[in-house]
Amino acid sequence: MFVAAATMMFTACGKDEDESSALADNTVVYDGVVYNGVAAATVFPNGEPGFIQYVLNNQDYTVHLEGSLYQNAHNRTIDLARHNDDLDFGFHLGIENGVLDVQWWDNPNNLWCFLDGDNMNSPCFSSGTATVTVDGLHLTVMVDGTLINGKSLKFKIVTDCHEGM
Repeated sequence: MFVAAATMMFTACGKDEDESSALADNTVVYDGVVYNGVAAATVFPNGEPGFIQYVLNNQDYTVHLEGSLYQNAHNRTIDLARHNDDLDFGFHLGIENGVLDVQWWDNPNNLWCFLDGDNMNSPCFSSGTATVTVDGLHLTVMVDGTLINGKSLKFKIVTDCHEGM
């Protein structure tokens, strides 16, 4: 009976760990290191329909993430390892001084990637997805991928959009 109880307790602890390891809002995780920040976004209703700019920073600016997306990226899951010719979505993430500098911009004309000083002629992600959810003025952007340097990159931005001009 003791062994059964211990097994159940161990299983329950493992399950709690899995649930608690879910990516927190407004967080960047690179190669296992977690960076928390504050997010903001602006939607421009008088310009291109559905154009949103978003940003995430932490207090000491060791993490700076900025990006943009158009209506064709709303409520969609995007393959980060290939060019999507019907998409306008991108981000630029810098972590500390030289820990990581990655840019990923996909638009109908091309996919442009930059990783730690190198302009890629191919995607800088070997695998992964970005999921964009727009619900009214509420924005969620989640990225979960593996860069070609073999390191994992995840981030989750959750914020309300403010209307710009």
